[in-house]
Parts: sequence; structure tokens; C-alpha cells
Amino acid sequence: MQEQPLKQDCHGPDIILATRRLYLRPLVASDLESLYAFMQHRDNMSAWEHGFSRDEVRAWIAGQRERMARDGCAYWALHRSDTRALIGQAGLLKLNLQGQDLLEVAYILDKRFWHQGYATEAAAGCLDYAFAQLHAPEVCATIRPENAASLAVARRLGLQETGLVVKEYRGRSMPHLVFSLRREQWQNRT
Repeated sequence: MQEQPLKQDCHGPDIILATRRLYLRPLVASDLESLYAFMQHRDNMSAWEHGFSRDEVRAWIAGQRERMARDGCAYWALHRSDTRALIGQAGLLKLNLQGQDLLEVAYILDKRFWHQGYATEAAAGCLDYAFAQLHAPEVCATIRPENAASLAVARRLGLQETGLVVKEYRGRSMPHLVFSLRREQWQNRT
């Protein structure tokens, strides 16, 4: 499978944040085929336990665009800076967790880009954005207990396990470990 080239300037006004090797921008309707190319595969979408159909990806994009308009954050298109290829999604999601409003750092990478440090780099950029730009007091991550790679990313970034939450999705109960990083902890790291 070929990397999907970006159709816009990587230095355009829509760039939300950039790291050393990556940049993130809002999802747009024309991302459908690039996202479907990896979201259709169950292993890329293991947290949801199924690959997404083209219609589900289209609805996903619409949902993220609505979330962005409403909350100012969402899953964003994740690109490599050198090739401008769309390699996944990362972002910040508003979440009410056990009665507390939080920002959640989240990411989905095309399997071809796993184990290259992109998830850690994207999540670190999102944490920096949450604390420095959005002035969040705390950021969390919810991760399936069997997702060893994402658990390692959270721990590498200094997030600490704080509990367990069960999310309902498509009639199934899905346990997630909750990790958290407070603003003061982030400031001490930086």
C-alpha cells in the first residue's frame, strides 16, 4: 500500500500542531479514502474490535468535524512532515469520566507506522498542546488492558494509572485502564 500524499500545504493555516517529524490538522471530507485505507483493518482499529466500513469512516469524519466545531478539539489527521503522508490520527477529546470533565489524548496509527515512535511523538505533542495552549488542569488516556504498545506510550509520557472504566460500544462492555497526567506533573517534566 502506498502512503497517501497530502493535498494541501503542510505549513497552511489549518495546522493545529507540529512536532519534530509530524503535524496534525483537522479532518476533512476528502480524507475519506486515506482513512479508510487503514481504518478498514481490524488490527488498526483493535480498540473498537472491528474494521470500519467506508460509510463508518465517512460518519467518523463527520463526527470529528462536529466535535472540532463544538469542542475545539477532536481526532486530527496525523501526517509525516517529510513525506506529507497521512499515517493516522491523533488528538484531544473532551470526555466526562466519572463525573469529571477532562481532555483525553488519543491516537490511531496505520499499522505500517507502528514501533517507529510516531504514537509517542504525536501524544507528547497533544499533551503539550493541551497544557500550554488549552491550559488543561489534567489530561487522561483510556486504554484497553491488552494494548501493550499504548500502555507503554502512556507510561513513557509520564501518565500514571488511576483506575478502570468500562465503555459501552455496539452493545459490548469494554474495560479501559485510565491514565492521567496533571498539569504540575507535565510542568515538572518539561
